[in-house]
Amino acid sequence: MKKPFFLSAKTLAAALLLAAPHFALAQPSEPKQPYTGDLSYSTRTSSTTSVQTMAARAVVTAPRVQTNLESVTYWGTSFPFADLMKQADTRWTSSGGTVPLNANGWPTALPNGQRATTIVVADAWRPAGKQYNPTTVVGVMQAGDYRLDWTGQGDVSLEKRGGTGSVTLKSTGTRTKTYTLSGSVEGIFCHVNSINSTTDYPRGIKVWQPGQVGNLFHSTFASDLINFPVVRFMDWGNTNNSGITNFSQRRLPSQRTQGLNQSFDRFVAAGPGVAYEYMVQLANQSNADLWICIPHLATQDFRDKLAKLIRYGSDGVNPYSSAQTNPVWAPLKAERRVWVEYSNEVWNPQFAAHHWLNSQSIAGTTNLAEKIGSKARNCWTSFATHFPDSRLVRVLSGQFANAWFLEAALATGYDPDILAVQSYFYQDMSGNKIEDYIWNNNLHNASDRGVALTQTFDQLSRRLDTYYSTSNDNWKRNVAAANNLGIPLVAYEGGPHIDAAGRQGTASFVTFIHDLHRDNRMGDLVHKNMQKWMDGGGKTPSVFSNSARWHNGECWGHKEFLTQTNASKYNRAIDWIFARP
Repeated sequence: MKKPFFLSAKTLAAALLLAAPHFALAQPSEPKQPYTGDLSYSTRTSSTTSVQTMAARAVVTAPRVQTNLESVTYWGTSFPFADLMKQADTRWTSSGGTVPLNANGWPTALPNGQRATTIVVADAWRPAGKQYNPTTVVGVMQAGDYRLDWTGQGDVSLEKRGGTGSVTLKSTGTRTKTYTLSGSVEGIFCHVNSINSTTDYPRGIKVWQPGQVGNLFHSTFASDLINFPVVRFMDWGNTNNSGITNFSQRRLPSQRTQGLNQSFDRFVAAGPGVAYEYMVQLANQSNADLWICIPHLATQDFRDKLAKLIRYGSDGVNPYSSAQTNPVWAPLKAERRVWVEYSNEVWNPQFAAHHWLNSQSIAGTTNLAEKIGSKARNCWTSFATHFPDSRLVRVLSGQFANAWFLEAALATGYDPDILAVQSYFYQDMSGNKIEDYIWNNNLHNASDRGVALTQTFDQLSRRLDTYYSTSNDNWKRNVAAANNLGIPLVAYEGGPHIDAAGRQGTASFVTFIHDLHRDNRMGDLVHKNMQKWMDGGGKTPSVFSNSARWHNGECWGHKEFLTQTNASKYNRAIDWIFARP
């Protein structure tokens, strides 16, 4: 997939489309009550096909829809944790020098007596060189009272940065302060101003969002996910370009922030993602299946320990090896399943996994597709040791625009429960991107913006009409690969793959892309795309992502920020979920 706003990687995952008529505008509705049902599509039985021999397993149940999550970063706008410190920057800085930290990331001393500072939420302060003149998050933070709590001896404070609004100290108490945020604020910084004990230094600092004190996840974030029976945690795991090999390298739930040290370069290894314990707890709270992506370098020991953590829980450091009466961190609910996928888009040369795996020699394999299948089977085997078939979904992912990846992997005898490709829309049957159509026809500079938008939507709708039809050879072959095995073909990501990649310096083009995504007709196309996927033989369409920050023409979030209510893409996706019988 494309990494929420770092890489415009979907180009290679191209979708093949054709022509279609104009469509009527439907107004987005307000989200409804959570959807709770699953759909059973097929029964898995012992059978021999021309592709492979299948193992006897339980009923394959493909849920109605699944969603992906935005990466947890200090510049993100999904605000998943009730405590904003959990998405803060991993660094502390000081004018006095390097800030010494304890194992969980809290300052233990102030260099030369100068305060230590970390970014809690911000926009313009992303790492140097890691931005395309990003648009601002001004105005997306909730107004109201933010409570600052900490333990230890010393003083801690918050400071507003940027924007025309204010963050005003409202009240103080013993190791607690309340700040009122009003107006548009671009960021919040946290300062440790003094440390009065070498052993009892300020730590456990929390920045509670309005009305969220005591919660683990923001209540709106968690309730949104109740609409999705499966949640894919690829970005929470910092999967793309991951440098994680051993289980000891993972992030622990006790660490100060779950914010990611992300790699924008496939030649630079990315750091650990969010603690797996938090992924499990979010799946439990949302009553969702947990779709996990195993880092491409992960050892067998890593895979085995992760399987134990999800099945039995953990003490915060080590996974349990059996069910516990009172686990410190609870396992995945017994009624929920774990979906296991090897890495993410290993077919995609924009990601490190592609190049690493291509360079490996694996017995019994002759090409990349077979190597992907081999690595995926290793992951499934580790989880099958701890999960019964009824709770394990073995995912084999391929490429929408190149059915060979699934065909070649399956030909060597790999035995998945689910096949998965993307369900993005933006190209025509010849591989021409809608962005090029806009650019070449100078629609972004048209004097009549309304006419230009209508012309673009007509093109998109026509292309989408044959995207999932038998005239699309790759789609037909991917569906056939699943049907031959009697298993579902699901989407691992999906939605409009329309961005300003390579043209971010042209403000009018960026604005036009944003206008497209905000138009109610884009929501209609999201709805149409999900239905066309199903009508064409797919199961479980995908939303990538449910809520994520838009910037400079990259608009992956179906909501732009957590509390947005006028999000056509998101609302029409919810409409689709409840419109099906």
